Amino acid sequence: MEAAGKKLGYTEESKKYRYVSLGQGQEGNAERAIDDMFVVGGWVVLANIHLTRSWLAVLDKKIEAIAEEMEKGDSDKIATSKEFRLFLSADPNSDPQVANVPASIVQNCIKITNEPPSGMKVMGQYWIVYLLNLPYRRT
Repeated sequence: MEAAGKKLGYTEESKKYRYVSLGQGQEGNAERAIDDMFVVGGWVVLANIHLTRSWLAVLDKKIEAIAEEMEKGDSDKIATSKEFRLFLSADPNSDPQVANVPASIVQNCIKITNEPPSGMKVMGQYWIVYLLNLPYRRT
């Protein structure tokens, strides 16, 4: 995410990118990052949200409030807030009956999964395709 942000000018140096790894009391930092980046139209990456299950209800309300503010279309904030992005990462629970992230958050997000293929043959095929698609660099 950081590399993509750099290409588009969203960096910590430009004060338009914040990365917060949740756990060990980082919820306050995450809330401030969301508030700050919404105002300036920056990107926020919240990693490991599955570690703060008790705080996820607060995050859900904050996401709802942001959506309502964007729908309202306040002319002072809307120009920069359209550039605002909130990226969330979470690990799945080993028990599929137990949800790590509330359904309301999951339903309101674009989801990207990264699941490794199973089996040695599949992994070998993956790496061959990956390596063949790399641009040639002469050293």
